[in-house]
Amino acid sequence: MVNRIAALITCFNRKDTTLMALGALFAQKLPPDVFLEVFLVDDSSTDQTGAAVQARFPQVHVCQGTGSLFWNGGMRLAWEKALERAFDFYLWLNDDTILNEYTVFRLLTTYNSLKVQCGELIVVGT
Repeated sequence: MVNRIAALITCFNRKDTTLMALGALFAQKLPPDVFLEVFLVDDSSTDQTGAAVQARFPQVHVCQGTGSLFWNGGMRLAWEKALERAFDFYLWLNDDTILNEYTVFRLLTTYNSLKVQCGELIVVGT
């Protein structure tokens, strides 16, 4: 079964931190039937975070914020952009989170094992 995951991220003036988080996200060990797309809202960073992301990770969908979205508004905008396409999962991720290379695999494994028992559910990790 193919799984499409939309990763949603908001950033503001943390270029190096955001690039490290994206590097860890793209280093995930994913099964061949799992596809990841990233939607990042740059809430008008003055340190050129959005441009740096586009240069290093051109596959990331970078949306420009107004400068007054903050985390909640930025995540809402990323969610709205991702909803324009069909995804099976939405991964909400802070821009300062450095994922272990098997994090997404473990989240999917946990979801699939609990889905049988629980039906629809949300899987959350630290």
